[in-house]
Amino acid sequence: KGYKWRRTCKIIRPPRSSHCPDCDQCVLRYDHHCPFVNNCIGQRNYHFFVGFVTSVVCLALVVLPGLVWAILTPLTGRETSNEEGVSGVLIGVIV
Repeated sequence: KGYKWRRTCKIIRPPRSSHCPDCDQCVLRYDHHCPFVNNCIGQRNYHFFVGFVTSVVCLALVVLPGLVWAILTPLTGRETSNEEGVSGVLIGVIV
């Protein structure tokens, strides 16, 4: 009950599945197509996607304060040694 024939995929579509126009496939409990992982987010990989987003947020929480510090330290003029100035310039060039 609830199964329907899908003309675009040529399969019997399970209930609560949707067709992804980017992947051209039916996905069970389709949420969205994520361009960052180049995959559809659905029932079988939703927990992997949440883990990916969590790791990106944790990485941003670690990297962004260090980046802000490295950029603002040379601007304040309170450098104590030449090494801090060099590290600020290197990080500024990388960014």
